[in-house]
Amino acid sequence: MRPAVKAENLKKSFTLHHQGPAFITALSGVSFLVPFGSCLAVNGPSGCGKSTLLRCLYGNYRLTEGSLRVSHGGGFLEMSEASEREIMDFRRHSVSYVSQFLRVIPRVPALEIVAEPLITLGRSREEGLERAREALSRLSVPEKLWKLPPLTFSGGERQRVNIARGLIKDPPLLLLDEPTASLDRKNREIVTELIIGAKKRGAAVVGVFHDREVRERVADGVLELLPPAGGGRGFEPGHAEPGGADHGTPASGLAARATSEQGWAPRGQIEPKKAESGMAEPKDADPASGEIEDLKISAGR
Repeated sequence: MRPAVKAENLKKSFTLHHQGPAFITALSGVSFLVPFGSCLAVNGPSGCGKSTLLRCLYGNYRLTEGSLRVSHGGGFLEMSEASEREIMDFRRHSVSYVSQFLRVIPRVPALEIVAEPLITLGRSREEGLERAREALSRLSVPEKLWKLPPLTFSGGERQRVNIARGLIKDPPLLLLDEPTASLDRKNREIVTELIIGAKKRGAAVVGVFHDREVRERVADGVLELLPPAGGGRGFEPGHAEPGGADHGTPASGLAARATSEQGWAPRGQIEPKKAESGMAEPKDADPASGEIEDLKISAGR
């Protein structure tokens, strides 16, 4: 199968300038391959870097080390070297991100929010709104809410608007961060079927699914991210290790460097291996907001 994402030895560190500075290692030694038409589930305990990995794939975070290539424009875009213009073009045409929380401009109606990705691609406003109506109806969002801003909705209603917006343009790559967390059983089933449908159309999916039943139904393989050895956090005061020094025997509780070489491949081809990483994920702007890097946290290069 043709690959949509190729990740090799990914590492992401953050610098907290107001604490010394201090450095956090979010990901280390993570490798995987995601073909089109398949789903990779990213699994692990809270704070192991799952959302950080999705943000690297979306271009919000710059990698500290490693290679992350994503299918775009008939070739591959190296995210570790891509310009902001290239990242924005990739977001517009090749990827959709359904984050945990919908953050949008206040007072914009839900129908307009869902239609916007299609209109940005050059589709007519009429087509965008019609597709948005279909998506919201499929996800059981009451029609009386379509002209209201989602900030007035319940958590589950906002999440369904978020999912409708993410799926409306049939993206080649779909990033999902706990897409069913706020949904009841009926709507979890609808979203699960939408994810399966996206795979059947040939999309590659990378997602975090805390619902085991959903994960087992949609995932073709699982990438396990583990906390650092001894249960510590990937945090070190002082200075960053020069050249990305090996964390195999950390002096201050840093995670050991991951040992995975392949990380993940579809079931039946390569047995999934485990990658180690560790941090309490930094709380920053919404990954789909368009910001390339949080202003208060910079890559520990």
